[in-house]
Amino acid sequence: MTAYKVEGMSVPGINDDTDVMLTNARSSLVFMPGSIPDPPSRVRLSKNIVHRLTSRARARSKPSATIPNLRQLYLNIFPNATHFRVEDEPSVAIRKFSPCGRYLVSFSRSVGVHFIRVFKFKMGFRSQKEFPKNVWKHFFQDHFTTSTPHVLNKDFCLFTRDSRFVLTASSGPTAVADTNAWLSRFPGSLSQKVKFNLEDVRIYVIDMQTGNIVFEREFICDHINFAHNTGTYLHGDMLAVLAIQTQQIHIIKICEDGSLVDLQTIGPHCFPDDELFLDRTRGALAVPASLPEVEAPTSLSGILRREAQPPDTQSENTVQEENLIVGLKQRLMAFLYLRAKSSTNQANALRHYYNNFGLYESLCIWKVQILEGNHLLIKYGSPENAGSRAFETQGMLAFFVVYDFMSTKVINVYENNSEKLLECYQQCADHFRNNGVRSENISTPENSLHNRAAFQRQLHAVRTARNGGLQQSTRRGNGVLPIASQIYRESPYFDYQLFSFDEKSISHADRLKHCSEFPVKFYSRMHGGVVFRIRTGEREDGSQQGSNGQRKRLASYVFHPYLPFSISVKHVINQPNTQSYTNFHYRDPDFRDCL
Repeated sequence: MTAYKVEGMSVPGINDDTDVMLTNARSSLVFMPGSIPDPPSRVRLSKNIVHRLTSRARARSKPSATIPNLRQLYLNIFPNATHFRVEDEPSVAIRKFSPCGRYLVSFSRSVGVHFIRVFKFKMGFRSQKEFPKNVWKHFFQDHFTTSTPHVLNKDFCLFTRDSRFVLTASSGPTAVADTNAWLSRFPGSLSQKVKFNLEDVRIYVIDMQTGNIVFEREFICDHINFAHNTGTYLHGDMLAVLAIQTQQIHIIKICEDGSLVDLQTIGPHCFPDDELFLDRTRGALAVPASLPEVEAPTSLSGILRREAQPPDTQSENTVQEENLIVGLKQRLMAFLYLRAKSSTNQANALRHYYNNFGLYESLCIWKVQILEGNHLLIKYGSPENAGSRAFETQGMLAFFVVYDFMSTKVINVYENNSEKLLECYQQCADHFRNNGVRSENISTPENSLHNRAAFQRQLHAVRTARNGGLQQSTRRGNGVLPIASQIYRESPYFDYQLFSFDEKSISHADRLKHCSEFPVKFYSRMHGGVVFRIRTGEREDGSQQGSNGQRKRLASYVFHPYLPFSISVKHVINQPNTQSYTNFHYRDPDFRDCL
């Protein structure tokens, strides 16, 4: 046995040659450089739920470990039974549970019918022998159905902090006849070469208790990317909406009664009264509507009076304003110039700035996120890739801007190959994913060592790939920023501290996954064994193959935020037909074998 020297004392330790020293601050062992600590042994916990409840009642946890210790009970309570192919399922597209767990939100599936349908979850579990024929009505009951005149976007669904209101959106053909003239009103809008499908977009605020639309906000002749909540971000009662075509960020406040109040619009103008100031300036420089006619001068004094008359300043100012760099873009380029000017190697920094001036000028906003209070995280990139999916733009050049919209100051600018930004994300991931709705239940690289290890394995795979490297892996890691709001499942079964699973089959992000013949296995981090499995189809159904061998299977999962209940929807795509099967995974108290 080796004795470790600590401040002149000898402390008996484990049979190891590692030198350690004991810190007085937290009384923990700190390993010296070059040493590798032994991996911690697996904790043996009782599988008997009565023993677990008794020990939880008797034990006293540290203040910082109360929630993790409480969540360990989910190792004993999990879905252990499955009802395949629910027959009485209504014709709806299931979206997600509310954060409170009392409601299930779904959208219309039929073409030509546009509504949102909400069900109440009964939260009752019976034995499989007592199951009625109407399985859907056993778990859910109708709460309300709200119709809209336009097509609802099934990917956009945001809940407020108290689950009182839900935000949905619809889009339809724009009523603006001349779209070019409309877009010319916005100086920072994208050029005609990069033009999206312009629509009239409406965001609805629906009361979850009554089902009434309490407020409606319309965006005329623009494009908002609602796929996976990309073009919006909800942080507490603050909503940020990115209009890609006009390059405007709308900051909106959600009041207690559900109404939406526009606080500020960031884009061509940084302050709310910028437009008023510009109108006054244009009015002071404008030429009067009617000027007195002047005869052709015949003397030198007449010629001088004619040359002294003001020219057509209004048309000149219009041409100049179209070529100006205004608003948020001006703040960005001014910050880059001042940073280059204050650099230690000023000559090279300024030369680099001037060489890339055209690149900086052509940047456009891709995504936006509210960090906290008045700070925004804005992602800039090339206009040709605006609105593209995240994995398509991970290897492309992009810039991240931290902007204070109250003081209109740019705090900092990072390139997407910045290792400093990547390290900041890993250490402060909870801050980036904080949206005010049960964010402590989501595993991040900051609060979970297993999540950080999985994230670093992904970076290592890109770094050691054939066309990879350090720069590509850093861009891949920073590609997750800005993080969209409420896209991660809040179920405790996706806690990396408790369970491990194959992320190719299922993940904590709300995404469609390829469905294989084998069930999804959830392993325990404590003992390493299989805790439960989730099957998307019966065993004999998994061995069937399509007649032409081109059938594609996808699966979507909807987990309850805190109860052992989940819904899996299996989509079998066999062109031109697509079939969907809904399965319920629940806990049966009389069912012993879950494997």
